Amino acid sequence: MVEHVIASASVPIHYDYTFVPIRYEYNISDEERENRLRFDLKQQSQDNIENYRRFWDGGILSNTPLRDLIQSHQDYWTEVEDVVEIPDLEVYIVDVWPWMEKENYPIRPDYDSVIDRKNGLVYQDKTPYDEKVANIISDYYTLTKELLNLAEKKATADEIKNILDKTGKSLHHTGAKRQYRSLLEDRFEIKKLIRIERSGDPDDISNKWCDSSKRTKDLLLRQGVEDALKTLVDDLKINNKIPEVALQLDKFISIIKIEKGTDSEMLIEIAEKTKNKLQDDQIAD
Repeated sequence: MVEHVIASASVPIHYDYTFVPIRYEYNISDEERENRLRFDLKQQSQDNIENYRRFWDGGILSNTPLRDLIQSHQDYWTEVEDVVEIPDLEVYIVDVWPWMEKENYPIRPDYDSVIDRKNGLVYQDKTPYDEKVANIISDYYTLTKELLNLAEKKATADEIKNILDKTGKSLHHTGAKRQYRSLLEDRFEIKKLIRIERSGDPDDISNKWCDSSKRTKDLLLRQGVEDALKTLVDDLKINNKIPEVALQLDKFISIIKIEKGTDSEMLIEIAEKTKNKLQDDQIAD
């Protein structure tokens, strides 16, 4: 809802906290919700207002919450859909804080450049370790399954059940102790993880997230489209799906032409440019 979107842009110091209701009522209008907040702020102390929590941009705590996504995926398919086997997960991460070293840009010693670099390190994607752990757990799950199948030939079903019913040291996200059997159940693999990383910019400033000028927004939108298409095309090229790449780009262009949105010309231009580069690369190979 709108409060969640605003909260995700509430950058400390530059913007105030966003008040989000503890119990969010989706069936009332935004205007009614806003009037309730105004009323509560008048009636109560802002230092200890009930029924609300203050939120900053989530990047302060975890800018790329892959672990939370994995847990939510698991909870949805087990608690909402109640499936026997959880489907694998494909993840696309859009990282707007690039690793500047990749672009060979010099790290300038002036104050603003140092602050900008510090922000980049704080907010950049930190999920490679989470991805590694998730993959290790998947391997561990597969190995244990195979060992259990082997053990069932000699051990009784009751003996195996007694082991699986025991609790270990790890806790579930609810705080409850996790049974050993939960390590084998409700598991799935991250089938694909694509990182769409914003390309570096030597003209970056530390307060770029507060620059709402049309020129800057247009430049960032163009840069985002170029980075996204390049990443997705490179992924298909790695998997030897070059014909599919051209087909998907043509499909993308056709959809944009039909929809005729505000940025149609820009999107078509970048897609055509990407397609031409793909053909040039193919000729060069």
